[in-house]
Amino acid sequence: MRTVYITPTSAFPRTLPSNTLFGAICSAMAELGGPVGDLVAAFEEDPPFLLTSAFPWFGEEEKVHLLPAPILPPEKLPGEALFDAAKKLRKVSYLQSGIFASLVEGRLSDDEILRDLDRGDGKYRIGSGMLYEKKQDHHFEISRSEIPHNRINRLSVASEAFFASEGFRFSNAGLYFLIDFKEKAWENEVLAALRLLADRGFGPKVSSGQGACSISFGDTDILPTSTGERIVTLSRYLPDDFDLLGEDAFYNLVRIRGRSADGVMKRSVMMLGEGSVFPDTGDDVYGGIARVRDDPPVVEYGYAFPIRFRSAA
Repeated sequence: MRTVYITPTSAFPRTLPSNTLFGAICSAMAELGGPVGDLVAAFEEDPPFLLTSAFPWFGEEEKVHLLPAPILPPEKLPGEALFDAAKKLRKVSYLQSGIFASLVEGRLSDDEILRDLDRGDGKYRIGSGMLYEKKQDHHFEISRSEIPHNRINRLSVASEAFFASEGFRFSNAGLYFLIDFKEKAWENEVLAALRLLADRGFGPKVSSGQGACSISFGDTDILPTSTGERIVTLSRYLPDDFDLLGEDAFYNLVRIRGRSADGVMKRSVMMLGEGSVFPDTGDDVYGGIARVRDDPPVVEYGYAFPIRFRSAA
């Protein structure tokens, strides 16, 4: 399991979903003259690797990793005394990896987290949409970036300055994602594409200095080895049939649409967002890739990155 660490050095997206990362890798591989067609063909048969979306990390000497909060089935409403804590918890998008592991392994419940937050002096803290242990309260910042622009006042013909929020600034923080290579033959091609992306930057506004970053690689063991009857996905997931998800699936839907580099509109596609929970049917892989344009062929990555999930007793 390879861990790819992104350290932004300019205004940068808050996160990068798995389909965007896959598209960026394919684009960079094509620039290097790599076998992109063979890669896409391989994914249409059996994925040679799986990747997560990018999630936050923070810290200085030791990185604290965050993972998406699982979308859990509704439980009984908390007592009135816990309403404030419940409102805070609803704003949490990411969990520290240790908290995530305790939750999916059934050793921790939402109710226990709520009671800890209600005490005020408990072990957990919420910041920047993340739930983490207070002992990991490093000095870090993830905040919206305001970039100055100029415009002309049509009445006075004077130049006026204004600020627009574009991306985020990261201090002692960044993003990371995981790649699980099923076929090691693709590892060098993918890592070379990522090194090119580090030099070029991410996103459509690299020419204006946005999306700049450095990239490093590691082998971090942060994922739980839980078992259970359900799955939580760390990537966007395109089911073969939404009707087969059943009543035991809990998810948020994401519509993916946009234009190709030449301006042609791609077909839109619906996927389940990161943190979605659905039944484990015992399949080797879940999801696939969707062709959203025929000429030239363009695909959207929609394989789940599955973590087995067991509810707290």
